[in-house]
Amino acid sequence: MVNVKSLSLLIVLYVMLSLPSATAQNISVGGGVGYGSESNNLSFHGNLYYAFPHSPFRLGTQLGYSMRDKNSNRRTDRMTGNINGYLMAIDQPYFSLYGLTGVGLLHTRTKIKSANGSYTDTDLLVGANAGAGLEMGGGVGRYFAEGKYIFGREAISGFVFQTGVRIGL
Repeated sequence: MVNVKSLSLLIVLYVMLSLPSATAQNISVGGGVGYGSESNNLSFHGNLYYAFPHSPFRLGTQLGYSMRDKNSNRRTDRMTGNINGYLMAIDQPYFSLYGLTGVGLLHTRTKIKSANGSYTDTDLLVGANAGAGLEMGGGVGRYFAEGKYIFGREAISGFVFQTGVRIGL
């Protein structure tokens, strides 16, 4: 008599091995550095990127942290999160050119010291972005550079430039 758990495991393994091997190649992870005109600081980011098979469309998400703004009375931390859609204009193994658009969140936390003590102010802002970028194949992965403009309230809007590397899984 066949055990139900064993049969289920065999079915799952069969299905996984039957899937095209390209699905693993469509996912990339990476990171890099950037600069935002609003924060005027260096930022660090990590990203996850999915390329739809046989399609010029890609989807990506990104989390970032901007270097702390700090002076004697004030300290500001900025964290961002974005979801972007990419349309590949040129998509070759060694060179790609794309347009992008998406939405993003900016979380700021400001701690202010005064003669009366200190207080903390937090803010969460939503913005939309549009831009373009390029990728170049390299030995480690695909190096990328992209620029985008973020539309939104004054604290979030501005130009952002990012560069880094994405490695396929």
